[in-house]
Amino acid sequence: MHKHLAGIMAIILLGVLGAAFMYKPQVAEAPASPVQPSVTVGTIVATTSAYIIDAQYPVFGIASIDSQIQTSVQGAVDELKAMTAPPEDSAVDQNTFTGIFSDPYVDDQFVSVKLILSQYTGGAHGNTLVSGQTFDRTTGKRLTLSDVLPLIGKTVSELSEV
Repeated sequence: MHKHLAGIMAIILLGVLGAAFMYKPQVAEAPASPVQPSVTVGTIVATTSAYIIDAQYPVFGIASIDSQIQTSVQGAVDELKAMTAPPEDSAVDQNTFTGIFSDPYVDDQFVSVKLILSQYTGGAHGNTLVSGQTFDRTTGKRLTLSDVLPLIGKTVSELSEV
C-alpha cells in the first residue's frame, strides 16, 4: 500500500512539475503609445557692441506650446536689447544674456520645462530667473499653480507644510 501511495505521489509530483515548466503565461501586448515629440534646441544668438546674446530653448514640435516658450525667451532677450550699452568705465564691455533649459518633460497630458534665463549688465552679479513652465498638451494652455494643485490633491497650505 505504501509503495502504491508513493508511486501515485511521484506521478502527481512529476505532473505538477511538468505542468509548471510547460506553462507559458499569456502576456498582453501593451497598446501602442502615441508618438512622443522629440525635444530639439532653438537658439537666439546675437552680438553687437552693446550686447552678447546666447539663448537656447526647447522645441517640442507642438506649435502652440513652442510659440509660448519662444515668446518667453524672446521677451527676456528684447528686454536686454532695450538697455543702454554699458558706459566706457563699466566693468563689462557688453551686456550679456544667456538662456538655457533643463528637465524637459513630455507625456500624454503635459509638457514641462525649466527655463534658466540670466542677464549680466555689470555690477556684483548677474540676474538669473528660473521659470518652470508646464502646459496642457491637448489645449496648449500654460498651467498655473491653481490649475495644477487639484491634480495632486493638495492646497497651497498643505504644499507649504512639506
